Amino acid sequence: MISALIASENRIRPYVAWKSVKRLISDPARTEEVFIIIDALKGKSVSRAVDRLSHCEEGRALLLEKPSIVNELGNLEFSLSDSLGSFYTEFIHSESISAEELINESEVSTYIRYKTLDEKWMGERLRDIHDLFHVVTRYGRDELGELCLLAFSNTLHFNRGIALVLFMGRRQYRRDHPQLPIDACLDEAKALAKNSAWLPGVWWEKKLHLPIDQVRDSLGLADPSIYFKTRSKIEKGGYG
Repeated sequence: MISALIASENRIRPYVAWKSVKRLISDPARTEEVFIIIDALKGKSVSRAVDRLSHCEEGRALLLEKPSIVNELGNLEFSLSDSLGSFYTEFIHSESISAEELINESEVSTYIRYKTLDEKWMGERLRDIHDLFHVVTRYGRDELGELCLLAFSNTLHFNRGIALVLFMGRRQYRRDHPQLPIDACLDEAKALAKNSAWLPGVWWEKKLHLPIDQVRDSLGLADPSIYFKTRSKIEKGGYG
């Protein structure tokens, strides 16, 4: 009985994902469908992340304490203007977003199931640090930036659902902007991820008050130069 329950929690649901894909294609503004796709195809991706955490000292401490990054990010007062927390605060204000919005969008999926408290915490944390990843990687929330960040994140922690969203996004970009070097941008994102620390396992709550450049250097994060150049040309009308 227990083994059957675990299997159902990790089961891939391609039909559910495909229905969400069709709804997303018909209306790209329905971003909540992305969470359904990710959850329907996640399989054992979260359990793999928990297993990786359990193999290092800091990871085991994280699993034991299970800190809430959302609660910590709710503290909008940081002593250093160049701290990671200050940059995050400026980012969410400039974009008029919040961590709570991501949580609300993700709750449309009825397929979120976890077999342990560790997996539940890890699955929610992967969702909640998405915008923090924007800040430390320097990828924007423009369409290209979101795709690049997905490529970066999925290189660190693979999920079939994110891979499907990436496939769709890459194909759409090729159709809409045939001169845009989308492959080069996404390949750069993957390379940057391979050369960085494993960001899902970082104790972010301890880094919010540190200078952002110090944090980025300690994590081996380099600037996405191809993305910067491409976005600049797009903004100037250099691509049709």
